[in-house]
Amino acid sequence: MGVKLLTARELAQLLSLSVETIWAYTREKKIPAITLGNRQYRYDPDEVMRVLNLNNQKSTPMIRESKGQYAPGPYTYEDYAALPEEPGYRYELIDGFLIKEPSPIVHHQRISRRLQRILEDYFASTRPRGEIFGAPLDVIFSQYSTVQPDILFIADTKQLADAKFIEIPPE
Repeated sequence: MGVKLLTARELAQLLSLSVETIWAYTREKKIPAITLGNRQYRYDPDEVMRVLNLNNQKSTPMIRESKGQYAPGPYTYEDYAALPEEPGYRYELIDGFLIKEPSPIVHHQRISRRLQRILEDYFASTRPRGEIFGAPLDVIFSQYSTVQPDILFIADTKQLADAKFIEIPPE
């Protein structure tokens, strides 16, 4: 049986690094990766460890991660809302944990835009009181959970009135 390939998230957890560090070092070809598609990689943990161990024998660490900019949570919506804009990244807040992800790629945005148009046409005839929204738009589930879904549907927009963000569960 073959080696189980890991995702960037699984490799980051194994190495106690952030996913951003794994992606950065993948792009810089400092760790071996198998390319599945545009910005989609899998990692052979044995190969990655072999490369890292070879490098450590040279006493020059290949992967270094600076101390995080944010202290461990739990974070609240107020903390999330106070974050500075960072080009190329977006944040979400899940159960008090701050999640930093790269911004979507062009292909993702094209598909999302097309799907939003299809859903708008569909709901215009089936549920005309509702409305489709696209990211970025904060959906606040609790003080400790805020996300920015690619697309969301609110069945009755009367509930939104003068809202700046969504505080009711989308459908």
